[in-house]
Amino acid sequence: MDAYWNTPSGDSSETLKSDSQSSMVPAKRDESSATKRGRKGHAKSRTGCKNCKRARIKYDFLLHAMLALAAADISAKGDEQQLRVTAMAYRVKSIESLNRAIESGIQTFIQGNAMLATCFALLFQSVFIQDGLGEYMSFIRGTLAIGTKMGYSQMKFLFVKAFGDEQLELIGPALSLAPLVHPDISRAACKSLEKFGFMCEKESEALLYGKLLCMARNLVTSSQDAYMELRNYYGLFMFLSQEDFVNFIDPANIVGRLIQAHFVSVQLIMTPITNSELMPRQVVESEKEPNILGKPSPMSPTAGWLRYLHSDIPSHMVEYFQWTLWVEQQVQNGKLYTGVYN
Repeated sequence: MDAYWNTPSGDSSETLKSDSQSSMVPAKRDESSATKRGRKGHAKSRTGCKNCKRARIKYDFLLHAMLALAAADISAKGDEQQLRVTAMAYRVKSIESLNRAIESGIQTFIQGNAMLATCFALLFQSVFIQDGLGEYMSFIRGTLAIGTKMGYSQMKFLFVKAFGDEQLELIGPALSLAPLVHPDISRAACKSLEKFGFMCEKESEALLYGKLLCMARNLVTSSQDAYMELRNYYGLFMFLSQEDFVNFIDPANIVGRLIQAHFVSVQLIMTPITNSELMPRQVVESEKEPNILGKPSPMSPTAGWLRYLHSDIPSHMVEYFQWTLWVEQQVQNGKLYTGVYN
């Protein structure tokens, strides 16, 4: 009993002192059981961190192409010269890296689709370049070439609609309702093309010229047939040999420039028809924003290609460019989106 009364109570000075000391001094841990904690998400192995390897940029050609397209788009809206320089710098880096990758071959379907995405990005950027028509055609060839190689290797496509007929199924109803281009305009296109057919002495030029004339003649009778000819025309660039293609886009080749100027001009007057490609997208957007259908949307900076193709025309060739010069003038007057007629 005496021992009980002599034990320090919870409120005694001895108890308070011992409690404060135990609370301030941390308990010692057994060093043998302690383990080091790594960085969050950092999984070390003999060959390095798996998560870091997954996160690193494997296809820098795609990254540079995306940056190039973004810079070109922003510079076109704000007319910022420095961004144009930046866009071209990234474009050069992307092309150099892509060429190295192509030389090594397509190893996986992921790499192949990254290459396709790069070609599409650089293709779209070409639209913002005034002398970019030749590069635009080059990347059409590149896209088809990479797609063909992937097809032979039975690799999976992420861009299925770009190579199949699914897009035609989507736009079919809208395309069937597409208006005819004004007959005076389509006949003028045919007449202009018929004037210089005798100049196309090379087989490749004769092929491109003949298909373009067929497209223009279809504009008189069927917008749908003309649109199908336009789709097929893009495929022709793939079948030209490298020598013929380089000769065709050479600025010194006046016949090549003449065909290119008519190709761009025919596309511009086909704007009411090619707008059918936007209809499925506009239907979806119209659910969010009423009355969006029918609104003209500026979508063709390719008119800048005409200005470039019309620069320094030899005096004896001006008469063969008369119609394309007229189309350029109409575009500048803001009549592009109605098919160059009111």
